[in-house]
Amino acid sequence: MKKTLIISFSLFASALMSFAQENIILDLQTQTNVGDGKIVLQQDAQLTQLLQNHIAQNQFNEGKIDGWRVQIHSSSSRQDAEAARVKFMQNFPNQPTYFIYQPPMFKVRVGDFRTREDAYMLYKQAVKMFNVSYVISDQIQLPKL
Repeated sequence: MKKTLIISFSLFASALMSFAQENIILDLQTQTNVGDGKIVLQQDAQLTQLLQNHIAQNQFNEGKIDGWRVQIHSSSSRQDAEAARVKFMQNFPNQPTYFIYQPPMFKVRVGDFRTREDAYMLYKQAVKMFNVSYVISDQIQLPKL
């Protein structure tokens, strides 16, 4: 337990330092004021690549967190999935819908819920129209503040 806490803290601290270092590196590379001098950073190319990969991964996952959705339809027919999505949107206009293709299946998932219990509330309503519905964990969009 103690080792896990120390490891997670050190990973968090290193992530913060790398973010701060990125800003410093960019500032130093773009500074062009006369008389300010020149600083040359010498670092391993792999460190730069690692930092760029970390930044790209964070940008890719920006606005997404682990959460729950309700899957209301899954079939190999795109038309059936589109029809289910339209039917859901007509009955629940305030819920976001997501059309997902995972070969060979077309899936329709709805909602962005942080807890399984919140997703289950929508499931109880959706299962009346879509009897093959179920609650599923997924990456959800961050709620608007």
